Amino acid sequence: MAKFLIGLVAGVGIAHLAYRARALNRSGGIAAAVLGTVVFGLGGVGWAVVLLTIFITSSALSRFMKSRKASLGVDFAKGSRRDAGQVAANGGVAGAISPGVLCPFSL
Repeated sequence: MAKFLIGLVAGVGIAHLAYRARALNRSGGIAAAVLGTVVFGLGGVGWAVVLLTIFITSSALSRFMKSRKASLGVDFAKGSRRDAGQVAANGGVAGAISPGVLCPFSL
């Protein structure tokens, strides 16, 4: 239970920081808080590091490639802020295979 509460605090805290950094919109922040709570709370630090690595690198690439997208003259409707659908698409597998959900092993 304590691990899950730590996961809740960490998940909400990281989602809040990402929202403030404009990496997530409101729905993405809520989805990231829930997903982070599940992954950290059930999977522990190892699983949370994997999830954070995916999020940080994808957000950095989105920001880095922003000027490239603009130079192509193509309109990308969603922009670089992740919404709930993107959070689920990018991190949902990690949530589903976290130990205690569908996966019997841990990192």
